[in-house]
Amino acid sequence: MKAKKKMSPVMLAWMAAVIEVKGKIKRTDNPMRKTVQLVLYVRTRHFQHVQRLCDLTGVKVNIIPARALDVRNRRGCVEHCPEAHHHVTDNIVPTMATWAITGAGAAIILHNLLPYFVEVEGVEKIVDEVTEMLPKSGRGFSAIKATVDRLAALGWTIPDGLVPPEGDADEQVRQAA
Repeated sequence: MKAKKKMSPVMLAWMAAVIEVKGKIKRTDNPMRKTVQLVLYVRTRHFQHVQRLCDLTGVKVNIIPARALDVRNRRGCVEHCPEAHHHVTDNIVPTMATWAITGAGAAIILHNLLPYFVEVEGVEKIVDEVTEMLPKSGRGFSAIKATVDRLAALGWTIPDGLVPPEGDADEQVRQAA
């Protein structure tokens, strides 16, 4: 699939800043999966930020509706305040929007954003770790290929070695059979 154009440095810097400030990296250890899955996500009440992240990566916005906050089991603040109380001004958690990308997609995004992060310690290691765990053929490979094609079409640079050259995966499947 052909890339329409490369991501601009300004857009990459904006995205790196949002991810560095609001983003989280989570590892899911699902017993149904062969490998541990990496999830890169941003959850915020600033819908326009999440919508822009989704537009840049070709994923959908996930909306989490507002909900009441249960404050019955919260502990009072006794260490720095004269009287025990709760630092809760509103008993409602606002509606939140979430952008999330997993596996190969997360590795591609982080790889492209590395030069723009202020704190890079550990990020490069995560990208390498995820890239090593990705299947190069067989089960799960078609989803990785679809993710790579989608991000390439949106202008993301695909790191070398993430996906075998065309034909190599098909050959590997035939040899394994």
